[in-house]
Amino acid sequence: MQSNKESNQKLIERFPFLIPRNRWTGKIPEDYDYSYTELDSMPDGWRKAFGEQMCEDIRE
Repeated sequence: MQSNKESNQKLIERFPFLIPRNRWTGKIPEDYDYSYTELDSMPDGWRKAFGEQMCEDIRE
């Protein structure tokens, strides 16, 4: 079974815009460890219902 960090790493490989960045500098935090993504800020029900589909639409 995949860990959350492994799942997030694969998610970010597919959708690079989900990697967290500093809002003012645009830089990725030096200590970023794949324990979270920008998609985590979406409410759970929404994420389960159409989170990845929304990411697919954005990617296209």
